[in-house]
Amino acid sequence: MNNRNELIDSIFKVSNSENISTILRLSEGKNSLLYLLYVSDSSLTPSEISKRLNISRARVTVMLNSLSNENLIEFSKVDDDKRKMYVKLTNYGVNSVCENINKIDELLTLLSNIIGTDSLEKLIEVFDKLNSKTSNNPLCD
Repeated sequence: MNNRNELIDSIFKVSNSENISTILRLSEGKNSLLYLLYVSDSSLTPSEISKRLNISRARVTVMLNSLSNENLIEFSKVDDDKRKMYVKLTNYGVNSVCENINKIDELLTLLSNIIGTDSLEKLIEVFDKLNSKTSNNPLCD
């Protein structure tokens, strides 16, 4: 299984590349929560966020408190159920997500220039195949 060792070695090398690590950083943690809110058709509850991102409710609470302190999100109560609250992006949060998307887009353009459009399309196909075969697909539930 020499291919397996080569793949593992390649994964470590790619993950340590500056551009790839920036893309990963911009797509994980609090940024993934902000992106989820950005692409959602409506405001989400903390429980819905927890389920979609496949992270604990406690972790979501910590992230939401931090994002609220940074004025990136805001909370609103439901009229008929005062215990239930919704989370939505502030204008500042929307701008932050758009900046991240633009930065990722710039890095993907660089990547496309390095590996070529055909290889990039094949990479997208591989990612799509992996996403469709895994049960942990948080943004597509």
